Amino acid sequence: MSVGDKILIVDDEPDIPRLLRSYLLREGLVPLVAETGAEAIRMTRDDNPSLIVLDIMLPDIDGFEVCRRVRRFTDCPIIFLTARTEEADKVLGFGLGGDDYVVKPFSPRELVERIKANLRRSTAASRRGGADDQGDYRAGLERHFGDGAPGVAGVAGVAGLAGVAGLAADGALKRAVFDDCVLDLESYQLSVGGQEVPMTSKEFSLLRMLVTNANRVFTKKQLFEAVWEEEWVGGDNTLMVHIHRLRQKIEQDPSAPKRIVTIRGIGYKFVGEVDWVAV
Repeated sequence: MSVGDKILIVDDEPDIPRLLRSYLLREGLVPLVAETGAEAIRMTRDDNPSLIVLDIMLPDIDGFEVCRRVRRFTDCPIIFLTARTEEADKVLGFGLGGDDYVVKPFSPRELVERIKANLRRSTAASRRGGADDQGDYRAGLERHFGDGAPGVAGVAGVAGLAGVAGLAADGALKRAVFDDCVLDLESYQLSVGGQEVPMTSKEFSLLRMLVTNANRVFTKKQLFEAVWEEEWVGGDNTLMVHIHRLRQKIEQDPSAPKRIVTIRGIGYKFVGEVDWVAV
């Protein structure tokens, strides 16, 4: 996040952009306003906003379709803003590439804090240049789990993490093979049915952590702090969005996941056997 970041507010109700404008300006952010879906798509392409606040109910095309179209050329965070509370709408929005979901009526202060949080995560990911390298991943595990790091026995330093599944004794990277999926830890690529599947850096890091520790249960706090390298303060929207996206990519039936399963009241785990092939 930096002063001057552009925030595109897409809403046909003039009171909402007017209200948010004053709050955003106080934070040094630059508000842009679009009243229709078509205008939002054009402004996203032309003005390159750092984040989009997107209402679902628009006069021409709905926010879901806007999200689907802009995801072809931007990875900026998208926060859906809507009066609709159905879970199916949230799942659809997340599946199309949304990052957060705020229901009307809302607190402008809370929304601005969500905007800032999403901007911080987006900026941190860009500074790392896409997918985190293996060294960052090892360091993250060690920092957040210490000697109890997943798959690690007696960690005395980053080098001690060679015991993590997916690494040979000499630290050589491997490919994880499960079902019709291949996760390449060296090229940061996921293939499903022989076809490469695009992934964001966070999706890759999260899937890598789960796969390299198959059948181990992780709390939401453990996953969030290891992958995002931020303190967990509660609320699981961000993690839930990424878990949902991973299920869409690797599960045969994402609505009834068999690989990435929810452990109610605790977190998630990757279930089943994983074959490792040396690179």
